[in-house]
Amino acid sequence: DTEMFSIDEGIIYYVIDETPYTDGELTEGMTPVYTVYKMKVDGTEKSMVTGASPGPFNVYKGWIYYQDRVDGMIYRVKTDGTGKEMIRDNSLLNLMIIGDWIYFYDNQQP
Repeated sequence: DTEMFSIDEGIIYYVIDETPYTDGELTEGMTPVYTVYKMKVDGTEKSMVTGASPGPFNVYKGWIYYQDRVDGMIYRVKTDGTGKEMIRDNSLLNLMIIGDWIYFYDNQQP
């Protein structure tokens, strides 16, 4: 199932839930698996970008910015899947990019 998507310069980036389920429940001993894929808007040239368990994400200037579903940290990876970098080392909520700024809610601050 497609979880979320973003379109940038004629490319659709989307997250697929590839978690192994048994009877609609997470298979015992398994962790959720989410993968970012991309394709042209006409449906051609599909490929995997990263299997980094992304949650909310934004595509901006050749980078995918996302919150990891496992550790809650903010990362970025190039749209070709290379160059993964952690850009915030504590758990955050509601990642959004507007212009050259990244906005988020730091849920560890009082």
